[in-house]
Amino acid sequence: MAIKKGYTLIELIIVVGLVSILSIGISSAVLINATTATRTKNITNLRAAGGYSLNTIKQLIRSSRSITACDSDTISLQNQDGATTTISLELDNSVNRIASNSGIYLTPDDISIVNFTITCLPNNAEPTLIKLSFDTELATPTTTKESPTLHFSTSVTPRSN
Repeated sequence: MAIKKGYTLIELIIVVGLVSILSIGISSAVLINATTATRTKNITNLRAAGGYSLNTIKQLIRSSRSITACDSDTISLQNQDGATTTISLELDNSVNRIASNSGIYLTPDDISIVNFTITCLPNNAEPTLIKLSFDTELATPTTTKESPTLHFSTSVTPRSN
């Protein structure tokens, strides 16, 4: 009797099935890893841009001589050198950015600012406490999982008071 060498059809089907299940699992893990990496990168960029903007505005308010105007989305400060700096939300190429009147944007063009509010207490004429809050999000979001929104808020007491 001759010995046949080779694989049966059932053995081949089982091997192909196992390989396909394994490849689906591996590709799923790679896709989840790529999505997580993109989300982490986006969160890092949003946190850096929002933190920079928030700290810059806080410094400007603390070092100002006085607050000359304050409403829900704009604040004007008289600097130590007598010049006036106005901080507001400005639409730049369909992206909301925090800007000063010096022509400098405090946020990059790939990050949009939403829900930008300034509250001056006890009143807008002579504030002793300024509350600032805004949310950052990607200007061109990709997917919900990769496009987070981060909230920033602070309260600042001007040194002039």
